[in-house]
Amino acid sequence: MLFLKVVFVLVASAALAFADSVTFHGPFPPNDGSVNGSHLDFDIQDAILAQPAAPGGDWTLTIHTNYGVGLTGQGENAVPDWRSYAVGDFLISWNGGFYGVVLHGHNGYSAGNLYQAGGYQTAREATGTPTYPDTTPPVWLDPGGVLLGGGTISSAMYGDGAIKAESVIVDVFHAPAGFLASGPFTVGFASATCGNGVLSGGGQFVPEADMLWLLVPGLLIAGRRLTRSA
Repeated sequence: MLFLKVVFVLVASAALAFADSVTFHGPFPPNDGSVNGSHLDFDIQDAILAQPAAPGGDWTLTIHTNYGVGLTGQGENAVPDWRSYAVGDFLISWNGGFYGVVLHGHNGYSAGNLYQAGGYQTAREATGTPTYPDTTPPVWLDPGGVLLGGGTISSAMYGDGAIKAESVIVDVFHAPAGFLASGPFTVGFASATCGNGVLSGGGQFVPEADMLWLLVPGLLIAGRRLTRSA
């Protein structure tokens, strides 16, 4: 299998109340050139990472992607192995730490949960294929990480695989207080551990305290709630 890494464009948007979401978009017309092979097997349309709607609530990760076959399942069966490959982790680098939302179990990790590890595995390491080039992107967390928060994962049919991604993956997970609360972060996601079809980008969430200060002038002056959108 050939390899092609594509960097996607970042679009940030803010929700009402006290939650932000960050959306990572990718090109998604037929034969868009973002992967080698059929776009129906590898393409990623977008990924949306959303903060809790209230303090102490759960995070939500939503991924629209093609995966060779339509996805309809829950838990470990939400994103099964495809041919001889597994789906990648949704990797997050922040404040010098390496984090991942695991979408299919591996190396003692369970699907749906958030973990922190000492680093990432490339496609060569994850598949055990020494002939893969060193330049393949990271696809999985290193083994031996620690659980930061439990989660639940599900998948469903979504679109036609060309105009809209064939499947949607939704992972609702818990994270420690202050997770991604300050400073920039980067993300990476590979649709399969062969490293073909990769989404990457960076962003930064608006701290909840700052959003509260944005709301106060509207409440005092206009007598109505202040909202903002990207």
